[in-house]
Amino acid sequence: MQNKLNQKYGYKIKDWKAAGLDKPSIIKCNTQDVYKLQEPIHLFKKIGKLTTRDLEGLLVKHIKVRFFEYRKRKENEYGK
Repeated sequence: MQNKLNQKYGYKIKDWKAAGLDKPSIIKCNTQDVYKLQEPIHLFKKIGKLTTRDLEGLLVKHIKVRFFEYRKRKENEYGK
């Protein structure tokens, strides 16, 4: 669970038991995956509910990932 991809693009759920999950879990935050989930029908099933602390943490992580992806895209455009 501690691989580079999870550290860069994943948010580790802090209150996983309170969320109703069976084990520690990570939410992937890269934008490609988020855009694939445009409608609720794309979800398989609801397995829990995030606490306020985890919702806020997920939002912060998502903003950081979006900024990282934006910066990387701009560097590629300008050849840096």
